[in-house]
Amino acid sequence: MFPDVKEEDRCFDKVCFNNKTEKHIENEIDNIINNAEDVYLIRSKHQDTDDELTQKLKKLGINVLVNYDDFETIHGKDERKNKIRGFWINGYDHGKYVSIRMTKKQEEKSLDPKSKESVIAQVEKINTRAKRMLELDDEKVHKRIIETMCETEELTVIGKHKYCDATEKISRLILWNALGWPKKEHYGKLLDIDKYQKEGSVGFLKRLMELTKDDMAIIINNVGYDAFKSALPTFIEAMALRRLAESFGSIPIEDFEKEQKAIADKRISRQKERVFKLKKSVK
Repeated sequence: MFPDVKEEDRCFDKVCFNNKTEKHIENEIDNIINNAEDVYLIRSKHQDTDDELTQKLKKLGINVLVNYDDFETIHGKDERKNKIRGFWINGYDHGKYVSIRMTKKQEEKSLDPKSKESVIAQVEKINTRAKRMLELDDEKVHKRIIETMCETEELTVIGKHKYCDATEKISRLILWNALGWPKKEHYGKLLDIDKYQKEGSVGFLKRLMELTKDDMAIIINNVGYDAFKSALPTFIEAMALRRLAESFGSIPIEDFEKEQKAIADKRISRQKERVFKLKKSVK
């Protein structure tokens, strides 16, 4: 019946047909966005819109016109010289093009499409969308990387991946992120962490990797202190923190212990005396 349609492209069930219809609509929307066609994306306010599509359009800063509020559909032949088209992204006519006219409310907000102000606004919108589309491209690539990483032996099997610069970078970033905000502000200035601020995130990681072991020690020690300071002395966290305190050499730990032992000795002596008296009082 359709000789130009390849066998693998044919749909023999409703699910297949719906999937291909959705793919076609997705491609049409991308074409409208990427090619900056003079077509408005339109929706019915009484029908739900796909959440993923809604988020995508929101990220791109694309305004979707709402039926009756912003536009009205033109039924029959459109005789206008300057036709305006819309593409339905939801509702019963989902995926169809239609001729529309703006409501008075929307016309008041709209500029003459050929005016200087309108052209400048359109160019700026095109450039903004193009920039955001590139960001979305990066996000899609990153998503695939993350999804693939969790399946690799290098991430899941001990011994498959050796300690390397990338591992060191992750380690340092984890420690830096574990610092409380006030300490990030304080030590960030002392360590000149914003040395390559103009380079953005790449510059931050670059500076982080330049820090010496002694520089990292102040970060590690403070992260450990904040995390373990409430632990009881018999806990491994408290034991590790005590070893750190001992390594400082400036904390009179022995004096603390002697003072506390003197207090304990007095207490124990009183306890023994009381016990002795209690036993002696037995008839």
